[in-house]
Amino acid sequence: MEERGKKLIPVCANTKGAFTRLETFVENYLIDPKSEQLEVRLKLVNENWEKCSEAQDELEEIGHDTNSQQQRDEMEERYCYLTGFIQTKMKELELTGVPESNVTTELAVKPKLPQLSIPKFSGNLQDWVTFKDTFLSLVGYSTTIPNIQKFHYLVSAINGDAKRVIQHIPVSEQGYKVAWEILIERYENERLIINTHIDSIMKLPCLTSENSSQPRHLVDITKCNLEALKAMKQNTESWDIIIIYTLVQRLDNKTKKEW
Repeated sequence: MEERGKKLIPVCANTKGAFTRLETFVENYLIDPKSEQLEVRLKLVNENWEKCSEAQDELEEIGHDTNSQQQRDEMEERYCYLTGFIQTKMKELELTGVPESNVTTELAVKPKLPQLSIPKFSGNLQDWVTFKDTFLSLVGYSTTIPNIQKFHYLVSAINGDAKRVIQHIPVSEQGYKVAWEILIERYENERLIINTHIDSIMKLPCLTSENSSQPRHLVDITKCNLEALKAMKQNTESWDIIIIYTLVQRLDNKTKKEW
């Protein structure tokens, strides 16, 4: 029984991997449609779902998998999403009456837009606003991306502390909303974000040797944080004397004397 369970677990893992690849096909379809692959992709979805269901049934029968229901629910959501998307696209092609070859030719002459990437977020408050605005713009506000797919995008874009706070939320339509609300509640703190940017300026490292690139690095960090504070409607125009003093104190002794 134990030996059988060990053989079934890789089957479930392989089907999850297949679903992930199929989801990548779906994500890329909006940018680079490959309509000639829809039928074979749908076949792969059904075949892998059947394998997964059979393996999960057997694992439950031998009492091997304690999280079977959660995993089954997750795979069922992914199966429904993939099947629904592919069948919809196949139906659209049928309704247009455009031969596959013509569709491919028409798509070939269209310029391919660059694929935008979502910045990673690990829980650093300095990165929260950029991550949140970009994620919402590319994914969150989309009316064509189902919530379960948004959840996959979200999970792939976060790591560290940010990922830990939502790691136990099941991947589902409702799960995405819950996960996003948790992140908002944890990181959408304007006062803490402002303090973090100010700390980055006030706690700049002291230079120990003369190096032309190091002062420039201090200036770049300072400018970056000041711009972030301005974007948050903080009046930094009158901070010049404090900023200059702070930067000078971080210079090495020789450079400081020349200043």
